[in-house]
Amino acid sequence: MYNLLLVANDIYFRLLYISLSSLCAACDLKKIKTIFIADLGLSSGNISALSGLSDKIALLPPESTVTSSNTIHSKEWVNAVREKTRILSRIVKYGNVPVVMIDSDTIIMEDFSDLINTNYDIQLCRRSKPFLRPDGLSMDYIASFVAVNTSNALAFIHKWIDRMDERIALNLPPPHETPAMVETLALEKSLKIGYLEDKIVSCENSYIPRTTKIVHAKGRTTHDKISIYRFTNIKRLPYKKIINLVDRGERIPFTLVFFLKKIISIYDIKKSIKKIIKALLKSRP
Repeated sequence: MYNLLLVANDIYFRLLYISLSSLCAACDLKKIKTIFIADLGLSSGNISALSGLSDKIALLPPESTVTSSNTIHSKEWVNAVREKTRILSRIVKYGNVPVVMIDSDTIIMEDFSDLINTNYDIQLCRRSKPFLRPDGLSMDYIASFVAVNTSNALAFIHKWIDRMDERIALNLPPPHETPAMVETLALEKSLKIGYLEDKIVSCENSYIPRTTKIVHAKGRTTHDKISIYRFTNIKRLPYKKIINLVDRGERIPFTLVFFLKKIISIYDIKKSIKKIIKALLKSRP
């Protein structure tokens, strides 16, 4: 059996509700011991709604006061993300392993329990398309999926937290969670570390049939609002998969946005093809 950790406040509630609903539908709950939800500012009504999804859900309070914000990379957002890793360390400290920490803006498409390999102390998500930050740090991994399989990884998590704190103290540009993990990983010598591809466990704004188990509706810019309409940006996401997870009162506007973006996408593709054909015809002798 394994455990899960997700975090949320009232702003992230609707995203988390969809994520948990998809998890309960796609995963074998008999294999899950506890679904830990780090409560970073949930109302009693939202707590009740989440608790009603499964009797395996357990709410955990934060270690420090966290202020909500619906702006990505804001000071409040950074503090909330930092709190997530602190709560992960607490869970591991008390022996609740394996525990998989996943982002709240995800949709679980298939059961992923077969990927948890306790021969590794920790399993991390590897990016298929690494990129360089302006500070030169190569972002080869992403912290949206982290499986801590043994308590041996606790020291790694503490170093990860320390590095996040250092980045914040130095006033480096956010985000800090993944860069701090990458920096900590570069210095790690003793752990048995496994790697899982992002197209499987954290496929960014895209779904690959017969491959993707978890889709990640990742915010694209600091101006992105935290709302369920992020899920309308996911390429190839089956409409029937997502619409049943959306609250009944939001299904009509969600459907309109979902298909409008599909139409725009098809129009853009056709427009691009026409431009290519036109350019090729002009280049003919």
